[in-house]
Amino acid sequence: MRLMRVLLVAVIVSASACQCGGSVLVKSGSDRPVGVLMSDAGQGGGSAAGGAAGGSAAGGGVASAGGTAAAGGSAAIPDWCASDCDCPSGQRCVATGVEIILNRCQPGGVNVCTTPCAVMCPQGSQCVNGACLANPCTGASCTTSFSTNINGRYQTYYELDISEFAQRASDIVKLLDLLRAITSGMTTNCSTFGSIEQQLICYVGNLVSQNIQAPPWVGTLFQVLSDMFRFGNRPMKARGLMDLVEGQNARVAAAEQWSELWLDYNGQVVNVMNNPMLGANGQISVTVLAFGGTRTSQEVILGPRTIEFDVNKLLVNLINVAIMAGSSNRAHDVGELINLILCDQIGSTQNRIACAALANQLAQNFEIGSGLGGLRFDEQRATIHDLDGNGTADALGLPSARGRVTGRMTNGVVSGSLGPFPNSSWYGTK
Repeated sequence: MRLMRVLLVAVIVSASACQCGGSVLVKSGSDRPVGVLMSDAGQGGGSAAGGAAGGSAAGGGVASAGGTAAAGGSAAIPDWCASDCDCPSGQRCVATGVEIILNRCQPGGVNVCTTPCAVMCPQGSQCVNGACLANPCTGASCTTSFSTNINGRYQTYYELDISEFAQRASDIVKLLDLLRAITSGMTTNCSTFGSIEQQLICYVGNLVSQNIQAPPWVGTLFQVLSDMFRFGNRPMKARGLMDLVEGQNARVAAAEQWSELWLDYNGQVVNVMNNPMLGANGQISVTVLAFGGTRTSQEVILGPRTIEFDVNKLLVNLINVAIMAGSSNRAHDVGELINLILCDQIGSTQNRIACAALANQLAQNFEIGSGLGGLRFDEQRATIHDLDGNGTADALGLPSARGRVTGRMTNGVVSGSLGPFPNSSWYGTK
């Protein structure tokens, strides 16, 4: 497929506030707060050493860089952003870490603020879709008007059906058509003056005339790729960490990082995001933009939101992993596959060389260059579970009762909706 560079756009809805107290912020995995100073004792004045310069904590408050906390309160986060509307032209709001307080304006990309505020928002608040809303609560005593508090960190898991997008990626269809011809011996789409795959199909006739049949694993590979890219076999899975901060008016602000993108190949789990087997091409960088949402007494509803990564690289990795597994590591990409199962079997040296040249041309369409696309979640929702009845959520959805995800996948030219629930689903557990 021909590769391109695009940036997805999203309206990031987040930011909220509450009455805060105490000195513990949104916790990291080691129970140590990140990015904001803490007071050592719950009372008394004095500066909070060891944090960002310029912040002081008094009366049990929490101070951030350049801010001062009043007794019992939480200082404003001076450079925090809730959406692109908080950022100057040429910058956008990015979740730079798991902690919600690490949302920051960063240069690059397209600022997608659609409804700016008519006035400059006062300190401690941010512009969200035309309204000035208070920054999220960062204290240990963040309250909720609901019976179950959902603040905290969740391990997230996604299964996403991207078959509609993949069906529209024409180069994948061409590869499947060629593999079908090789496995069946049918040359009905043969044309010596046609497309690359049509010319390659003509060489299938050489195998038929020599009574050479494709090995059984080629048929298995064809079926696996067909299932992935035509029939929605939930090929894309992801894992990450998400921090949620609940505020006033049932609003939720969030930050997330993804650490894995993986697929199942005949029961074998293969990570295509950080995979030494795929070399440099197996390193896919994922950027999750800042996002938010709302909640009810029963559900959390997040989005719209955007997850950016090189979609073309992901698709090529999916194909290459299947080829390596199917061929027992004898072929590592499309070019090597076609040479192995077609061109190398042709008796005529001249035809074998011509076939190899066409195979290399076809492989160029599956080479990885610089490109950007990703996922747009219009909405993801899940049931809130307080499993031990202590008033704090333990999970958003469950492995046995996952939440819904709606949205689409794009590489800038081709776009397809995610398959419906339950093929596209998610859950988060603490």
